[in-house]
Amino acid sequence: MSVILISMALAAQPAPSAPQRPLPSDPPRAAEATPAHEIFYQDERAPLNAEARGKLLEFGRCAAQRSPDMAARTLSMNFTSSAYRTGIRQLSRNNEGCLQGARRMRGGGLLFAGAVAEGLLDRSEAPLNVRLARAATGAATPAYSPSDRVAICVVRSVPDQVAALLDTAPASDGEEAAIQQLLPAFQLCAQNGPRISSNEAGLRAMLATAAFRSVGATGSN
Repeated sequence: MSVILISMALAAQPAPSAPQRPLPSDPPRAAEATPAHEIFYQDERAPLNAEARGKLLEFGRCAAQRSPDMAARTLSMNFTSSAYRTGIRQLSRNNEGCLQGARRMRGGGLLFAGAVAEGLLDRSEAPLNVRLARAATGAATPAYSPSDRVAICVVRSVPDQVAALLDTAPASDGEEAAIQQLLPAFQLCAQNGPRISSNEAGLRAMLATAAFRSVGATGSN
């Protein structure tokens, strides 16, 4: 699983084609914006292999199905807050039955939040790209860190590509290809900002949580 440096590794990319719509202005800054998601998502120890990522996605989607109100309420919070951290851990504990005999998973981090967000997004029958495009016509959801601001910009700028990514299997060739398609938008959205370092799993989770909050903020879910 490769590490992606958004502000540096993209310099060698060809000039990006125009996004589906003009890049929106920066989302409103939340109070005390923080350097990156990873400061507040503490469980990213070692990269997960394909099987583990698949199990984690199943766990998160199951938690979203079993506890949709709690999941939606938690993921709508400022993820830098203690209330959020308490809520996401409680969501994990309340749904340990979703593990179906698998080894105990540690929920509460970015990858679990992303899996829950994907589960919540799946609950609507309307195509995700349509919902994201509709949400992009309204005010942006607040950003809680610079990396969150970039993710929100990407989901508002290229909804088709974001929806295509979230329709792929974790750690698959399709996921890798979808992320490559998103790199030009990441490059544009990260201009003049701090360097963002992540891997494929982290980028997917950042986009999933930003997509959930975006459609929720405008009632497009």
